[in-house]
Amino acid sequence: MKSAQRIQKITSKGQVTIPSSVREQFTGEYVSVKPMKGGVFVAPVHTYESEAGWDVIFSADRDNNGKGIPAEAFVATMREIAGEREKVQKTAQTNTRKR
Repeated sequence: MKSAQRIQKITSKGQVTIPSSVREQFTGEYVSVKPMKGGVFVAPVHTYESEAGWDVIFSADRDNNGKGIPAEAFVATMREIAGEREKVQKTAQTNTRKR
C-alpha cells in the first residue's frame, strides 16, 4: 500500500489533488484533515452506512443544506445522543430488576 512521496500544489482555493495512485488504495468520498505539529494528517473516513455499516448521525447534505457544522455543535450532538442512550440503558436495567 506504499506510494512514493509526492509534492502537490495547493490551489488558490486551498485545494490539493490526491494522486490517483493513492486514491485507488482507499474507498469513500471523504477524508479527515487534522493539523499536526509540522504538517497535516489526511486519512480516509467512512461517513455512510453503506460504506462502513455505521449509523449516520449527521449528514451535511441531508441535515444542513450541504453545509458543515462547527465541531462544537457536533460534539454537543454526540454528547446529547450518548446521554439519551444512557437513559434508555438505565431504564431497561431498572425494568429488568423489577421483574
